[in-house]
Amino acid sequence: MQLQDNLSTDSGWNIREHRFDPGQLVTNGSKFMTGNGYLGYRGTFPEWTKSEYVGCVVTDTYDNADGTWTELCTVPNGLFARAELVDGAREEGASGNSGAVETAPPEGTGVAEGTPPESAPPAGRPTVGAGAAGAAGDAAAARDSLDSGSQGIPLSLLPGGPATVASYRRELDFRYGVQSRAVTLEVPPEAFSPGGETPDAHAREHHELDDAELDEPARAERAPGASVSIRDERFASYEDLHLICARYELRVGNVNGGPRKTGPKESSKGLPGKGERGSAEEVPGSGASGKRGVRSGARVRLVVGIDGEVWSLNGEHFSSYESSAEPVRETPGGGQAPAGRAASGERPAAAERTPAGERSAAGEGAAAGRLGAAGQADPEANPDTAAGTAGTGENACDNGLLTMRVVTQERGVPVCVGSSIRMTGAKPVEAAGVQEERGIYRVYVFELEPGEQIAFEQHMAVYSGNDTADPDAAVRRSLAAARRKGYEELLAEHRRVWDRMWERTDVTVEGDPAAQAVLRYCQYQNFIATPRHADHLPIGARGLSCQAYQGAAFWDQEIFNVPVYVHTEPEVARRILTYRHRTLAGAREKARALGYHGAFYAWVSGDTGREICPSFFFRDVLTGRPIRNHFNDWQIHVSPDIAYAVWRYYVVTGDFEFMTERGAEILFEVARFLWSRAHWSPARRRYEYIRLLGPDEYHENVDNNPFTCYQARYALRAALRVLALLAERAPERLAELRSTLDLRDAEIEEWRDMAEWIYVKSPDPETSLIEQFDGFFALEDTRPAALEERLLDPGEYWGWPNGVAVHTQVSKQADVAQLFALHPAEFDTPTMEANYDYYEPRTQHGSSLSFSVYAMVAAWIGRVDAAYDYFMRSCTVDLFDISKAVSGGTFIGGIHTAASGVAWQVAVFGFGGVRIEEDRVVMAPRLPAGWRKLAFPLVVRGRRIRATVTGEEVAVRAAPENSASVSLEIDGQRLELEPGATVGVRRASRYHE
Repeated sequence: MQLQDNLSTDSGWNIREHRFDPGQLVTNGSKFMTGNGYLGYRGTFPEWTKSEYVGCVVTDTYDNADGTWTELCTVPNGLFARAELVDGAREEGASGNSGAVETAPPEGTGVAEGTPPESAPPAGRPTVGAGAAGAAGDAAAARDSLDSGSQGIPLSLLPGGPATVASYRRELDFRYGVQSRAVTLEVPPEAFSPGGETPDAHAREHHELDDAELDEPARAERAPGASVSIRDERFASYEDLHLICARYELRVGNVNGGPRKTGPKESSKGLPGKGERGSAEEVPGSGASGKRGVRSGARVRLVVGIDGEVWSLNGEHFSSYESSAEPVRETPGGGQAPAGRAASGERPAAAERTPAGERSAAGEGAAAGRLGAAGQADPEANPDTAAGTAGTGENACDNGLLTMRVVTQERGVPVCVGSSIRMTGAKPVEAAGVQEERGIYRVYVFELEPGEQIAFEQHMAVYSGNDTADPDAAVRRSLAAARRKGYEELLAEHRRVWDRMWERTDVTVEGDPAAQAVLRYCQYQNFIATPRHADHLPIGARGLSCQAYQGAAFWDQEIFNVPVYVHTEPEVARRILTYRHRTLAGAREKARALGYHGAFYAWVSGDTGREICPSFFFRDVLTGRPIRNHFNDWQIHVSPDIAYAVWRYYVVTGDFEFMTERGAEILFEVARFLWSRAHWSPARRRYEYIRLLGPDEYHENVDNNPFTCYQARYALRAALRVLALLAERAPERLAELRSTLDLRDAEIEEWRDMAEWIYVKSPDPETSLIEQFDGFFALEDTRPAALEERLLDPGEYWGWPNGVAVHTQVSKQADVAQLFALHPAEFDTPTMEANYDYYEPRTQHGSSLSFSVYAMVAAWIGRVDAAYDYFMRSCTVDLFDISKAVSGGTFIGGIHTAASGVAWQVAVFGFGGVRIEEDRVVMAPRLPAGWRKLAFPLVVRGRRIRATVTGEEVAVRAAPENSASVSLEIDGQRLELEPGATVGVRRASRYHE
């Protein structure tokens, strides 16, 4: 099923890219990413570096490096793996192994930025660890392999090198969060030739020779100089959140003349089977044919390890870098663990460090092992090394761990990244270790016959000092367990976790494969952005796809990301809302700093809850001057939005314990802030909110935005209801809260008075329109397309104070419609319809949040075709690169997690017509054309149900284990659903245009 020009799906659980586009490095790195809520690894390829925007973003690593932006850190890349062809191919019959070659694990001496120790090489130059005589040649090769001037032929997709792409496919399986790639690269003969060009190449250049003029043998002789197939895949484990697992296979076809050859057939699923080999009998035209002078093998150099040169948006986040290598040995339980000491005469391994947060003077390298001609360990060289491979069937050269330890600039938090490799294919003939200032690698050289493959598993583990007191030890334990289990077992464990998540959340669409695929893709992105493992961390507005928007929460979290969890996995929603309780101190601090009381939640909230949104967010691209935006002090609706989410969570789940322990305090402190922030107008005898910034961020410094005012009134009423609830059911807890918060009767009476007299704009009795703010209808009435023509530069920011939209009725995103989206039961269809018709053509949709809001409202008013169009636009914001990555000079790219999270709401609330009220579940579905069936699970007050909607019927089934019945209202009919039962309502209409 084609989704777009270069994207397709074949199962509804995947996306495939069929053509490599180097112009999409930034966006594809986000859209093909893998993650698990603890870390996010961008959808890049193993051989790439920061130049191609490789990034592993780790949660709970907030750091401010430039004095302006507090953001999560991108940590060193422990999955670096680059292969290249070296010194051409070898003649048939040439020796394939020159004898024993020393492996040389790198020195463990840490290299701190800017202050290399005397024993370290000049910055930027690699060093080879202490090994026996005979490794010098391999050391030089290792240096060559890492320098830009390498003598090897890079096997790269990027333009500029000799290799060309013969076939390509990249896939993201979002059922299980696995990215994979299959590519075949061809290197022309001239890449191996000293003269640089073959006669064939000269003839082709001058149009003297054409393939059609050659007979088959001649065409075979002119086959590419080398054909190399690479397959790799990886996933971020949900069983061990600190672990990323990868596997890599490289197979060489014909080299430098002779017929092009292929190896054994690849397996039909996943990567080729482990340990497959080609042979002269299997591959026609191989060296066994007896034809002298035809080169049939290849020499391949492989560099794997940790690349510490990271892509970072806003400065250097690490004050120091220390790297080390250490051998591993077999543990009594059968797994590998770091060796306690190196071989006799050597110094202890550098990984035996001081406790987290302290610097260690240790830096000595581990002992070198020795490879024999057969690639097996020499037990006399290093007993620990020999034990590490005894009985495992692995190569002796893959028996070590590489680690890199960095420390954050601002808070001094240590972060340890570890990498290990487990060879499963051909054995290398040479191996060495290489260390740079910000990199530590192992370098292997292989002699491959056509059809032979290099195959290995690679594991990367990450821990920070915020996770454990000893992140280094935790990394070693994680990697030891990964090596013991192996890729297949790790993948099986990971898949079981995903199966449980999908069982509780999957929305099934029949009849529209494209909609099914993009909906699941959005759910996947919302899942991997959510720190479901913690209750002190937020869902970032760009998740963990990059550092944009600081990895921090906006109002998006509660309004767009959390509802799916409230209705399917309430325990996850509880943790995210607990984060808001944990950050109350930061919200109180912000309110006090601005002269208010209670909790004014940060517009951009990291781990502490303090405001981290800078006052100067954008830059005027015409003058270069910074623009003072008031996102962080006038956009007050963030606090009542959080209160809204807390109350809705209670309505849907009935979690009274959460309300008494955390929710009530949030609601009371938000009510206190709203009371202190309101303006009493004696002339109008009402409370107003002035100097606002509503959802439409182009119009700042406005008064009486109805969305903000309505949310404030809703939050005040919720706080008063919880007061009454606690007085009835938990009077002791209420007394405790009142004492702690110094909450007095007089203040509570102020809340009641304000909830009654707060000004909320009503629909005009003649037009049914709700004015977006005072004076909005007096602004120039124009359209977004007209404003496009007024731009002097396409990168201009459209909003306050000087943007082209400020004095017009053009809105950045849904604003009045956002009010309907959160309170559909409070407005009749004619009111929604009138405002939809007025505001929709005046909305630019400059925010990814806008499409979904209009989609839901369109569905509720019967504009189902329009709703479907907006739904697909919302779901493909990232897949189809709809949103711009830079606005006003600020990078805002990455995955739009709110657009991902809200896709579930459009499907279930919009097309499914679901609304949870305090006493029942209401359903009034409207299916788009072509949707034969829509099915989804829900959890209502601990009771699980599953709804199935077709054009003819709505059926709802209750789980047998439910403790009580569920009250339903389906298309206006009231029903009671008993545990284990199914009820259905026949429908009079298909409900689509």
